[in-house]
Amino acid sequence: MFHFRQALMRRLSELGYRLAYCATGSIIKDWLRQIMALTLLPEVFIPMAWQGLKNPPVGTTNEDFNKMQNFSCYVQSTWIAGPFTASLWSHFDHAGPRTTNLAEGWHNSLNHTFRMPHPSARNFLHWLQTCQYQVQCRQIQLQAGRAPKQPLAKYQELNMKIFQAKLQFSARSDAIVQSLHLNPGLEAAAANGDINVSSLR
Repeated sequence: MFHFRQALMRRLSELGYRLAYCATGSIIKDWLRQIMALTLLPEVFIPMAWQGLKNPPVGTTNEDFNKMQNFSCYVQSTWIAGPFTASLWSHFDHAGPRTTNLAEGWHNSLNHTFRMPHPSARNFLHWLQTCQYQVQCRQIQLQAGRAPKQPLAKYQELNMKIFQAKLQFSARSDAIVQSLHLNPGLEAAAANGDINVSSLR
């Protein structure tokens, strides 16, 4: 999820749309954020949602429209029908972290500890032993009933909003998924955007 959005932001920068993305009330920003939100959909619904998003919004200049069309082609050829399929970046059925902040924080701590690119073997082994001891102590504490460290309040609120949104989506989409699976021809038509999925509810 993190790398998907990071790649999209890099592409936006290449097209000169970084400022447009940050602008408040921009239709370009709304369109781009909807594309980025594809990561929160189930894999089966991503092709259908993309059919409604792949065309840039109206009401922009010809130059903006052409750039957005270029961006849409990039998403299509790379993330929808390209080498990085939705099964790699859909986060709907994934309860793990949405970013690489934990790994990056761990590596930053490691760099801060040694303050050099190539520490001696003795110092590195000493660090490994200390790290192992700390992890084992933490495991013992958790097994003894100590509460795990809680994320910040703003992240707890964000996680709850995403969880509730997934529940609401699942409640409405179960009937759609069942209809698609029972009719393979209907599933193909929906994926190609030939039918309106909302009509199946």
